Amino acid sequence: MSDRQTRIEWIAGWLAYARWILRYTLRQTRERATIAVAWLLPRYLVYWAAIRVGAHATVGKYGNTEPGTLPFTTALQRWQTPNGR
Repeated sequence: MSDRQTRIEWIAGWLAYARWILRYTLRQTRERATIAVAWLLPRYLVYWAAIRVGAHATVGKYGNTEPGTLPFTTALQRWQTPNGR
């Protein structure tokens, strides 16, 4: 290998690492900003959203599910499923 080719490979590796760091930092910043906004929301709005997710998870094809026995993670999975009703 030539010295020039070695430098190009080193620069390419460094750029890939820098890109990874940048993407990771942006992802972390976005998540922290989302959490900060969530904590600033009014309590009644968060309560309403939780009720809405639970209601969605117990209607339609899931109509036989009793809301009191529904795990929260299952309700979230049903909310994320397209055309879950």
